[in-house]
Amino acid sequence: MIELLRQNIRIAALVLVVVLLVVVLIVFYLQLQSAEGDREDLMKDKTIAELEHMRTSADYDLATLQARMDGLSGKPEFPTKLPVVDLSHYLARGEDLFRVDIVEIGPFPVGVKTIGGKSYPAYETKVAVTGELTDIISFLEYVEGGRYTSIMVEGVKFSGSEGSWTGIFTIVFITQG
Repeated sequence: MIELLRQNIRIAALVLVVVLLVVVLIVFYLQLQSAEGDREDLMKDKTIAELEHMRTSADYDLATLQARMDGLSGKPEFPTKLPVVDLSHYLARGEDLFRVDIVEIGPFPVGVKTIGGKSYPAYETKVAVTGELTDIISFLEYVEGGRYTSIMVEGVKFSGSEGSWTGIFTIVFITQG
């Protein structure tokens, strides 16, 4: 019986050692998986950081910035004179596109606008349009964001209510001479 007890103790000890080894292997396996996940995350972060570095290096490259600055200091993209006919067609096209009615266009008095330390002739015209408020706002965006880069809209005033609005504003057209 003692022999059987010793044999059972040895088997129990052997089972205990096997269980401990399995637990240790599971712990090592889980740590290995965690380390591999961390490694993948670090590789992704490294790739993102390298791409950001390349992008910011290109954005802040001295030669590139100097070339941009030289391009800006050249002649402005303003027309040399006021294209009255083209501007009228442009405004009429916007009138049709945005379903507004131009009810009044004032004269083109000449003023001066200073841009980048230089003075340029600026032609101002008062415009009154009627229509729905959203259409008038879309028309203003069309005028200022359209093909003429030297147009500004100033002094916008709205009056009216539900479906019947009037917008009064000044269009400033800047030229080179």
